[in-house]
Amino acid sequence: MVTRAAEDSLGLPVALQLTALPWREELCLRVMTELERALPPPGAHHALAPEPRRSPSLGAAPVPLQARL
Repeated sequence: MVTRAAEDSLGLPVALQLTALPWREELCLRVMTELERALPPPGAHHALAPEPRRSPSLGAAPVPLQARL
């Protein structure tokens, strides 16, 4: 069984989880081998499209504890 875990902002799968019946690990290994053959190598990532900030404080440097008191 192949399960989609999540999708990125472009709708591409982020991870796959394969399961098989007990003592049938060779089936998962065969499926993973075929996926590796069909998919591009890990170094061939698509260009990232970052989301613009929605808040001026989002991603800002942390404020020291002394300044908050």
